[in-house]
Amino acid sequence: MQIIINSVVCACALAGLIIGVSSFFRKRQPLYSQLVTLAVGCAFLGRLYNVVVIICDKEIPHTFNTGVLGTIGCFMFIFSANYGEMDSLCEKKLVGNKKYTYIGFLAPAVLAAEAVCILALSRRTFVLRATYAAVLLFIMFAAYFNLKHLLIRDVEGGIIKSIRGYNFIALALESLYAAEILFDAFGFYKPKSIIYLLMSTCLIVVIPVLKKEITSWNVRQKENLLGGRQSGGAAHE
Repeated sequence: MQIIINSVVCACALAGLIIGVSSFFRKRQPLYSQLVTLAVGCAFLGRLYNVVVIICDKEIPHTFNTGVLGTIGCFMFIFSANYGEMDSLCEKKLVGNKKYTYIGFLAPAVLAAEAVCILALSRRTFVLRATYAAVLLFIMFAAYFNLKHLLIRDVEGGIIKSIRGYNFIALALESLYAAEILFDAFGFYKPKSIIYLLMSTCLIVVIPVLKKEITSWNVRQKENLLGGRQSGGAAHE
């Protein structure tokens, strides 16, 4: 069963990666979308490690491993995209948006509570509990900005509003990874099949949704620019 569900997640992440590379790794494509594509690529590598290990050793090692690095890399790239490329746009219109800065902390607060519960109550080895907590730390950073950008008022140009679908899917993906960690830490294996199914869905649709939203925003920007030129010409006449 483990080989099947990990293979499905791996295949969906690979499909998302291929779509992202073919769509965004060209000239004049936003760095934001490229970073998100690299995040999906890291998720693919993490699951690929799990698949190879299961085939060779029949069981994923319960310790820090290469698959964990793939998961950490995934959320590092999501965080980098949010903080480095998008959050500065929100800060330009901080008036009226301050409350969303605080509301965004709800996501890392929940994840921090999960990390404390795992460290204090789980019967796993200390190394494994510390590994879970480390992964949750990186998920916290990413989840804060995804929740903030999902709720925040639109900024000039409409880009934040345009990618709310992506932010919702990214936040769902972060929640699913956190749920997987929680169930692993306390030995709840039955619900994991549903988690993997939802995780696979997020990984395969996140790039197409982001692509559609960015394309729609670009079309609106061109229409607004053309409309502004036509209005300016009419006024000049």
